[in-house]
Amino acid sequence: MIKLDISGASGASAVQLTLDEAADRVLQAVESLPGCTASIHASEGQSTRVTVNHGRPEERRYASTRGLSLNLYQDGRRSQASSTDLSWPALQLLLQQARESVGYAEQDTCNGLPDAALQTPIDKDLQLYHPASWTLADATDLALAMEAEGLASDQAITHSQGVSVSGGEGRSLIAMSNGFRHQYRHSGYSLNCDLIASRDGQREVDGWSIFGRGPDVFEQASAVAVKAAERVLRKLGARPIKTQRCAVLFEAPVAHSLLQHLVSCISGHSLYTGNSFLVDALGREILPATISIIEDPLRPGDMATRPCDGDGIAASPRHIVSNGCLETYFLGLYSARRLSMRPTGNGYGPSHLAVHDSRTSASDDFTAMVRHLDRGLVVTGLGGRGFNALTGEYSRSASGLWVEQGEIVHAVQNLTVAGTLQQMLAGLQRVGADVLDSYGTSSGSWLLQEMTVGGN
Repeated sequence: MIKLDISGASGASAVQLTLDEAADRVLQAVESLPGCTASIHASEGQSTRVTVNHGRPEERRYASTRGLSLNLYQDGRRSQASSTDLSWPALQLLLQQARESVGYAEQDTCNGLPDAALQTPIDKDLQLYHPASWTLADATDLALAMEAEGLASDQAITHSQGVSVSGGEGRSLIAMSNGFRHQYRHSGYSLNCDLIASRDGQREVDGWSIFGRGPDVFEQASAVAVKAAERVLRKLGARPIKTQRCAVLFEAPVAHSLLQHLVSCISGHSLYTGNSFLVDALGREILPATISIIEDPLRPGDMATRPCDGDGIAASPRHIVSNGCLETYFLGLYSARRLSMRPTGNGYGPSHLAVHDSRTSASDDFTAMVRHLDRGLVVTGLGGRGFNALTGEYSRSASGLWVEQGEIVHAVQNLTVAGTLQQMLAGLQRVGADVLDSYGTSSGSWLLQEMTVGGN
């Protein structure tokens, strides 16, 4: 595939087309190109972001963006060109460049538009669009109030490392030369608070963030500041531990990263390139029989919800893992063709995923999960990229809390946690009821039977 970017080619004075006009004119032009088909992805949006630090605005930014990306296909070849200039002269140049370069692309029979019968976007209100009337001044006041509350939580909290408020809205359009067209509006808002605490010469940083489709996220500003303060304060007083094998509890925010590793291993690119230890694993038990993982693309207002993927194919509610057994993969159109399978509508990745454990009771909050751990490590933070999808080998730097007799006794840092994802999944003892619902994933903490914890 050949990629080109011709943004700004026509000059700033040219008349800008609407998304629909731009898509129509490009597709009409493609019709005149022998043997060519095309897909278009166009978007426009506005966003606002404010960051404050030490009681003063550090960043105040309003951005407005528009763009169009063209995928041109001819005889199994594909070229891609994009532009943020939606004037007709710029789009003509985009077409010219895409047409000239497609002949140099490698031929691949898996390229091309989908069968129209597969293109069935979700036809219901998914509650993705919640516009808000707010200003940079509003965002600045909210960020300053969050920072002030965080700093006032404890004398040990001396500074912030940045507190931000952001949000925006936009529109996305997909159009293809087979007649498919779909567009939808969307919005997103977020809060982030990072604080610095110091005591006895030790200096730590931690924070908290939340995301949502609606401006009701802003109503949780105080809770975000309080949570950020709690997280940074509990890191103080860290003491060393010896290298050992022990049970490990991954707190919910970091447990999400384990699920993301699993998702990467059962997604199209990893599978058709053979870069996964779960190639040909359908029907195999990869988790305890009490565990199920469910994808719900219809979940209203979720950050991972969308009416369809980039090929116009919608995902459907399904079990990814059922009673411990892997039932299906995450496949976009190209990946599905490479694997001779049916696409699952996951060209943009998974929709909302929820982890369920039949052993979990409503009383299994974080405190109860620490009691279940009894003795071992609670992982609260991870660093590095120490995961090998091909072999499953896992080794990452970590920080957390040491537990004895079901009680947290002190913080720990400068550790490594190591094992294999195969062993970690098989050794999942319990999923907590302390569910964190964040950016397309719902899961509580994960209690693992045993890992190697590298300390002193």
